[in-house]
Amino acid sequence: MKLMPMGEMVRAAYSKYAVPAINVSSMEHIQCVLDVAQRMRSPVIVQAAPVELRHAPAKLISAMTKALAENVDVPVAIHLDHGDGYETTVQCVQAGFNSAMFDGSRLPFERNLSESRRIKALCDAAGLSFEIELGTVGNASEVDAQSVRDYMTSPEQAAELVAAVRPDALAVAIGNAHGLYPFPPKLDFARLQAITEATGHLPLVLHGGTGIPGEAIRKAIPMGIAKINFATAMRVAFIDGMKRFMAEHPEETFTFNIFQPAMQGFREKVEEAIEFCGSEGKA
Repeated sequence: MKLMPMGEMVRAAYSKYAVPAINVSSMEHIQCVLDVAQRMRSPVIVQAAPVELRHAPAKLISAMTKALAENVDVPVAIHLDHGDGYETTVQCVQAGFNSAMFDGSRLPFERNLSESRRIKALCDAAGLSFEIELGTVGNASEVDAQSVRDYMTSPEQAAELVAAVRPDALAVAIGNAHGLYPFPPKLDFARLQAITEATGHLPLVLHGGTGIPGEAIRKAIPMGIAKINFATAMRVAFIDGMKRFMAEHPEETFTFNIFQPAMQGFREKVEEAIEFCGSEGKA
C-alpha cells in the first residue's frame, strides 16, 4: 500500500496532469477504483462526502480502503469531500483519513475564511492535507447558466482566502456544477487563469467532473487544475448495470452476481476519468 497525502499528489501533478478523485460509499466502489488505478498505473483519491458517510461511516471507508489498498502499489489518498464542519473532520481524522476538505463556499466570505483556518489548524496538527472551496459549485439540476455565472470564484477573494488559510488545494467555480448538466457546461478559462495567478499557482480543484468535455479538462490542466472530482457518472453506470442484469435475471438472489455487471460499468467510468485526467502511467 502506498498511502500518500492529497497535497503531495496535486503538487506532483501540477500543470502536467490531474489526479482523479472518485466518490465511494461501498466496498465494491473502492474495489473498482483501486483495481483500475493499479492497472492503469494512476495515482487516485478515494473520497466520501458527508452524505456518503451517513451510509458508510468514516471508519468503515478508511478500513476498507486500507485493506484493499494492500494489494496495490500506486499512490492512494483517503479524502473527506465537501466536509461540513469541524466535527466531521475530527471523525475523519480519527478514522485514519489523510486528507480533508472544508466546504464553506455557501457561507459569507469572512465566515468561510475563519472556519477554514480553524479546520486547517486541526488538519495541520493531525498531518492531513487540506482543501477549501470559494465560489459555489452547485447542483447542476438546480441551476441555470446565469446562476452558474453568478456564483463563480472571485480571483481577488481567492488570493485573500489562500493567503490567510494556506491550503494544499482550492476548489473553484468556473462554470462547473455537480451532477448531470441540463445544459452544456462552459468553463471560464480566463477566470481560471486569473485565479491561478492570484493564488500563486496553488493546485486547483475542479468539482463536477461528470459531463465536462474531455477537451475542456485537457485545456484546464496546464492552467492549474490538479485534482478533478467524479461521482455521478460512476453511480449512474453502477445502477444501470444492476438494472440490466435484474431485467434479464429477475430471480437472482446472490448479490455478488448482481454486483458484477454494476462494477464493470463503474470501472469503465473510472478508466474514462483517468484518461481525461491524463494520469495514466503517472504512479
